[in-house]
Amino acid sequence: MSELDLLKNEGVLALNKPHSALLEKTVVVLGVARGGTTMVASVLQSLGVFMGDKLGPVLEDVTLSLAVESRDIQQLKELVASRNAAHSLWGWKRPSALEYSEVWKGIFRNPYIIGIFRDPFVIANRNRISMLSEVFQNMEQSVQQLGLLVKFLREQECPVLLCSYEKVLSSPEAFVRAVDDFLDLNDADRWGDAIRQVNPASQEYLETSRITHSLGQLDVVDQQFCSGWAYYPKQPARAANVKVFVNDQLVHMAKAGLPRLDLKKKGVHLTGLCGFRFEWPAGFRPRIGDLVDIRAEGDVKPLTGSPKPVRAASGKPAPHGSEKINNRPSADAEPRGALPSFYCIGAQNAGTAWLHRMLKEHPQIYLPQGKEVHYWDVQSDRTLQWYQNHFVPGRINGVITPAYDILPEAKVAEIHTLTPQAKLLFSMRHPIERAWSFVLMSIERKFKTSLENINAGEPTGEVLAFIRQELFHSTCLARSNYAETIRRWRRQFSEDALMWFRYERISEDPRGLLADVYRHVGADPSWGERLESDMIERTVFVSEKLSFPPKLRAEFADRCAPYIDDLEQLLGERFDGWRS
Repeated sequence: MSELDLLKNEGVLALNKPHSALLEKTVVVLGVARGGTTMVASVLQSLGVFMGDKLGPVLEDVTLSLAVESRDIQQLKELVASRNAAHSLWGWKRPSALEYSEVWKGIFRNPYIIGIFRDPFVIANRNRISMLSEVFQNMEQSVQQLGLLVKFLREQECPVLLCSYEKVLSSPEAFVRAVDDFLDLNDADRWGDAIRQVNPASQEYLETSRITHSLGQLDVVDQQFCSGWAYYPKQPARAANVKVFVNDQLVHMAKAGLPRLDLKKKGVHLTGLCGFRFEWPAGFRPRIGDLVDIRAEGDVKPLTGSPKPVRAASGKPAPHGSEKINNRPSADAEPRGALPSFYCIGAQNAGTAWLHRMLKEHPQIYLPQGKEVHYWDVQSDRTLQWYQNHFVPGRINGVITPAYDILPEAKVAEIHTLTPQAKLLFSMRHPIERAWSFVLMSIERKFKTSLENINAGEPTGEVLAFIRQELFHSTCLARSNYAETIRRWRRQFSEDALMWFRYERISEDPRGLLADVYRHVGADPSWGERLESDMIERTVFVSEKLSFPPKLRAEFADRCAPYIDDLEQLLGERFDGWRS
């Protein structure tokens, strides 16, 4: 090995390794949950290390883990003796093993510990997706657990291999070679298969590790109702919401909380409260042969039995003509409401309050009470019927929610599935001015004082620190990246569905802008000519002035310059005025 090779950081470091190889050893894989321990176990297994029986996708020896975590020392010793007798080299992977180190440390034969370290934000974000938990709280827990892992490994006298998850992904061969050398395997023939196990996350792992991984079945579908059962194995006490799709169109959500004694007797579900039965509203009857697909909310796979074709209500062939939709109203039918035909998706602090006021003036357009419903983010646990009840049949219904400019693409896809013909409105403002407008409102909320008082002298260090925090927060930056927002929505909706416009048009050409907006959403474009000038020209929000600290402004402008370059390339227009 050259001196230059010694300077390379391959993300692995072996400590305390004995001079002479031990023939018998036990490998213990430690790390933070969702921090890469499954990947390490996969590599070990491919290198011939026995990791246990009936492991499942996360490769954890459940029997051994239960003995450790129940502190059943006698059973643990028997299991270890059995494995020692059958295998000179075997391993055990369990992220929570660190919490029980006093139980297993003196029982495992010649422990060799592999500690995997991963970016704590990535771990926290994985938990946010899989466990529906709050990202900053997750990050604090991850950092704390990583600290405990560091402390534990530092105190060990047995062989320890430290490794970086991110470096493993970028240099899998170096990692496999290091593990082989650490365990004295000398088995290069297995390296190829082991390298292939370096996978950020297998499909099976992603599905089963989520708290919203569901089990269930669609049993019956006819022209009166659909029924079945669903629940979350990781949260059996939580009633699952199921999404009902007809021909790939989301039409309703129902709660799976009805009693199913048959499932309780069979041991499928602890209480049996996991059934659902959804009767089609009187204003909507699926046709015979339509395909019904049911999915538990938060899951990516449909229930077993989906999709299932609609049959006649009697279960017998329907008479000719009965496949037509039944539009007769029912006295006890739940009011169906309507769905939006357009969405204003932002940008935040780019004139959406003004646009809201102008749209409400049009007699053909209906907007819900209050400016924003937030069904697709804050209110995502609400039923579809709750959402529909915000709108009026027969009107051009709209939603104005600037927060939708940074919705994840999966949510955008759901919106398209529910309302595929909807139109989109997107207002773009000078990214520096937009961000500063947002910061001004944040300062007023944070410090509960007028900006005039703050501006009377130089902003304090506390105010400056807050400004920097708000400006360079990932959310504020994402909301200034207009090109990315447009791409994300266009990947789901057609290019013609989205109308974008510059904020400057509100002051330069308000009536022309209103005509274009009204026309885009399907309303009479001439209505804006009837509006009084003082109404159109009235500013919705005027904040007391506070000067943008020049250094922070210049720094933020540098961060936004690539966003403007990208926007110009995407739209084929110049935005020179936004570069100052």
